[in-house]
Amino acid sequence: MGQIVDDFTYDPIDSVTVRFLRTDSTEVERFVSKDETKRNNRSFGESISAPGKYILHFSKRGYEDTYKTVNFRYQKYRITGGTFGRVLMKKKPSLTERRLDEAVVTATRIKMVMKGDTIQYNADAFQLREGSMLDQLIAMLPGAELREGGVIYVNGKRISNLLVNGEDFFRGNPRIALENLPGYMVENIKVYDLKPDLNKMVDKNINVRDGMWAGGSQTTVMDVNLKKKYSIGWIANGSAGYGTGKHYAAKGFALRFTPHSRLAFMGYSNNVYGNSYYDANGNWQSPGGSDNQTTHELSSDLLVNDKNKRYKIKNLASFKWKEQKNDEYQHTTNYLDTKDINGISRSHTEHRDWYIRDMGEFDYQMNENEKNYSINLKPEIWYNNYRGTSFSRRAEWEQRMTERYMGEALDSLFAEGSGDIYRQNLISSLRQTQQNDGHLFYTKGDLGTSWGLNGNGTLYVGGAGYYSLSANRNLFESAAYDLTSKQNRYSDNDAHSYDLSGNVGYNISYHFKKISLDISPGYSYRQQYQSSNKDYYRLEDTEYAGEPFDRLASIKDVLTQYIDLTNSAYADEWKRTHKPELGLYMYWWNDKHRRSNTVNLSLPVRMEQLSYDYQRGRIDTRLHRNYYYFEPNVRYRIDHNGKKHTYNLERHTTLTYNLSHASPYSEYLTDYRDDATPLVVRTGNPGLKASAHHRAELSVENRYITKRVYTFNWNVTYDQWNNLVAQSMLYDLKTGVRTYRPENINGNRALTAQAYFGSTMGKHNQWNYQLTTNVNYRHSEDYANLAQSASSQRVGTDRVLTKQRFNVYYSRNYYSLSGEVNGEWIHAISSRFANQNVFNINYRVSGGMPLPWKLQVNTSLLLTTRYGYDDDNFNTAQLIWSARLKRFFLNGRLGVEVEAFDLLNQMSSRSYSLNAQMQTESYRNVLRRYVMFNISFRLNKEPKK
Repeated sequence: MGQIVDDFTYDPIDSVTVRFLRTDSTEVERFVSKDETKRNNRSFGESISAPGKYILHFSKRGYEDTYKTVNFRYQKYRITGGTFGRVLMKKKPSLTERRLDEAVVTATRIKMVMKGDTIQYNADAFQLREGSMLDQLIAMLPGAELREGGVIYVNGKRISNLLVNGEDFFRGNPRIALENLPGYMVENIKVYDLKPDLNKMVDKNINVRDGMWAGGSQTTVMDVNLKKKYSIGWIANGSAGYGTGKHYAAKGFALRFTPHSRLAFMGYSNNVYGNSYYDANGNWQSPGGSDNQTTHELSSDLLVNDKNKRYKIKNLASFKWKEQKNDEYQHTTNYLDTKDINGISRSHTEHRDWYIRDMGEFDYQMNENEKNYSINLKPEIWYNNYRGTSFSRRAEWEQRMTERYMGEALDSLFAEGSGDIYRQNLISSLRQTQQNDGHLFYTKGDLGTSWGLNGNGTLYVGGAGYYSLSANRNLFESAAYDLTSKQNRYSDNDAHSYDLSGNVGYNISYHFKKISLDISPGYSYRQQYQSSNKDYYRLEDTEYAGEPFDRLASIKDVLTQYIDLTNSAYADEWKRTHKPELGLYMYWWNDKHRRSNTVNLSLPVRMEQLSYDYQRGRIDTRLHRNYYYFEPNVRYRIDHNGKKHTYNLERHTTLTYNLSHASPYSEYLTDYRDDATPLVVRTGNPGLKASAHHRAELSVENRYITKRVYTFNWNVTYDQWNNLVAQSMLYDLKTGVRTYRPENINGNRALTAQAYFGSTMGKHNQWNYQLTTNVNYRHSEDYANLAQSASSQRVGTDRVLTKQRFNVYYSRNYYSLSGEVNGEWIHAISSRFANQNVFNINYRVSGGMPLPWKLQVNTSLLLTTRYGYDDDNFNTAQLIWSARLKRFFLNGRLGVEVEAFDLLNQMSSRSYSLNAQMQTESYRNVLRRYVMFNISFRLNKEPKK
C-alpha cells in the first residue's frame, strides 16, 4: 500500500498507527504498520473495506503527526486497492538531547529484546574492553557463537549474511567487519529472517536455487546498526607484526561514510593467518591451515544510496594472491569383496594463484503514488591465474604395514637397497612429479526488472549472461619404486563456454479480510554451450622426454606426432532448457489465537534438450537426449505467539518438501576409455539415467520468554537419492589398476536430526550457555570388487555420525571466561569390514582479563583427543596453548601486543572419512609454534558538533 519513512534518514518506520478518516474527520478504519522493512519489499500493506477519498492520519510516539489525502479505487473481483506512496514523518525535538558535563549515570540496560521475529541486542548493555572490535561484541551476545572461519551462529542458526546499517558490507564477508569495525560504534544488532527481494532476482518466480519458490525462501541475517553520531566521518586502523620463524602479518582498513554513501578499503599481507584470524578470546579459528602459506589481498567496497531511496550503486573490487606449500600423509583401506587393500601415500605440493575480480550492482526503484517500477543490474568480471608443482609417492599392499613413524614404509620401499619386507605382498607402487599452470576468465551480468500494473499485479522480466575462457597445461613423470614403468605425459586443455537465460513472470495478489493470496505463473528459457579440447601426448622414449615444462607449450606443433588419440578428446555441448512454472503463496491469520499460516507451492516442469558432439580416438559421435522433469516444492509454516501461564511462547513450525533431478554428465554417456592417469582407467556408460533427489524437512523453533529468553530448536531432514550416479570400481590384484565405470544405483538415503538449547543465567545474565546435538545416519550403496571376481556385487554401508557441542560464556566487568566441549563419534557397519568406531573429542577453555598497568591478557587451552583410528599414528592427544598480551596508549589509538601461538608446539591436523568403497585417514601439515610482536593504530573522525 505504501512506505512510511523517516524524513531525515529515509529509514523505514514500523509500528505507525494509520487512521482512515472521511472528509468530515470521522474515523472509518485504523491499522498499525508492521515491521516488514526487511521482509516484503520495504512496504506496508493493508486492506480497506470500501473505495473512496480518505484523509490518512499517521501517528507514532516520538514523531509529529502527518496527514495525506488519497483516493482509493474499487477493482472488479478484488478488494479495494491503491497506494499512498511514500510518507515522510518528522521526529519531534527531544528535550533531553543536551550534554551534561562531569555527570556519570549508572543504570542496568536491557541486553536483548524481542520484536516479533526480530532479536535486537543493545550494544551499550555490554562492557567492552578498550580497543575491542565487533568480534568481541558478538561473542558476548546471548545465543551467539563465533565458530571456525568467522562463521556466526545465533540460537543454533547459521548467519548467512552480515549487514551494516541494512546493507551488504564487502558482500557479507563477516571477517572484514568482525576485525575492523570498532565495538563502540555499534548502537544495536538485529537478527532476523530475510526474504529475497523479488525485484533483484533474475528468475523471479522460477525455481532457481535450493527450492526457491513464489513467496521466497528465508535466510537468517545479522544487521549491525551504527550509532547516529557515526553516520558521517571516517575511521582507519592498521597493524604490523613480526615474529619467530620469519612469520609476519600486516593489515590496514579505512572507511569513509555519510548517511547515504560508504567507501571502504581493506588490505592485508601475512604468512600466518591466511584467511583466518583470532576470535575475541584468542581462539585460533582455522587450525587446519598450512604452516607455509603467504597471502596478500586488497579490496574496496563502495555504496551510494539516493536520499530518496530511488537508486543504489554498489561495487566490490578485489585482488588476492596466495602461495601455499602442503605436506599430506594418507592411510587408506579399500574394502573389496574378498579382501582388503591397504595403501599409504605421501605428497608435497606447492601452489600459487592470484585473481582479480570486480562485482557491481545498480538498483533503481520508483514507487510514487501509483507508479511502481524497478530495475536491478549486476555485472561481474573475474580473472584467475594459477601454477603448481607436486611430488608424491604411494604404494598398496595385500596386508597392513606397521610403521614406527608416518611414511616409514614409503621411505624404505623407495630407498635404494630397501629390504624385502616392504616388497612382500606389494601390489603396486608409484612415484610421480607433476607441474601445472592455467588461467580462467569469465564475465557475467544479471538483469531484473519489475512493473507494478494497475491493481495488485506485478510483471517481472529478467535475463542473465555468462561467458568464460579457460586453459590448463599439465606435465607429469611417473615410475614404479624400482624405476620401471616410466611415463612422461603432457596435456594441453582449453575451453570456452556461454550461458544465456531469460524469464518472464507475473504475480497477482488478492487480499481479503484475513487472507492473502498470490498467484505467480512464469516461464524461463536457458541455453548453455561449452566447447573443450584436450590434447594428450606420450613423451617417454622420445627426444622430448625431460623437456622443461615452460618450453612444451611453444613446441606444441612439433609434439603432434606423439599425440595419444585415445586420451585426447574434443567436445561441443549444447543444452537448452524450457521451464514453465506456477507458483502459489497463501497467508492467513487468526488474531484471537495469535497464529498465522503460510503456504508456498511451486509447480515447475523442466524440459532439457541435450546435443553433444564428441571425438576421441575411434569415437566420433553426436548424442541427442531429451529429459522431462517435474520438480515440485512445497513449504508450510505456522507462526504462533501467545501467553502460556507465566511465560510468553513464540513458536515457528515449518514443513518443506522438494524434488530435484540431475542429468548425467555428457561424457559419461559415451563408450569412452581413458587411461591417462597412472593406475586408473575410466570408462563411460551409454545407459545412464537421470538421478532424482527427494528431501523433506520438519523444523520447530521455540522461544520461551520470561525474565530470560530460552531457545529450543529442533529439526529433522530426510534425503533419498534414486538412480544416483556412483563410480563402480574393479580392482586388479595383479597390477593395482582401478577401473571406474559410472552406474546408476538405488538405496542411498540419509536421516539427520538436530536439536539446540540455549539461554542465559546469573543476576545480570552474564552467563550464556548453549547445547547442540546433531545425529546423521546415512546408508550408502556402491560397487567395489576385484577384477578377478566372477560377478560385480553391491555393497552397503551404514554410517552414524553423532556430534555434541556444549559451550558456556561468562562476561562481566571486562572479565571473560568460556568453556567448550566438542565430541564426534563415527560408527560404521558393513558386510565388507569390521565395525568402525572413531572418536574425536576437543576440550577448550579460554579467558581474558585486565591486568595492572592497563594491560589486557587473553589465553586459550585446547585439548584435542582422537581414538579408534586403524593407524596408531592418528590416535593422539594434543594440548595447544596460545596467549596474547596487549596494551593501548593514546586513548586506544595505539596498541602494542605480544602474541604466542601453540606454545607447546603440539598443533596438528588429522581427518577421517569413510564410504562403501574405502576409509581414509589423513594428516596435513599445519601452522605450529611462533611468537609475534604487533603494533596497531586506530583513528576515527566524527563530524563537528
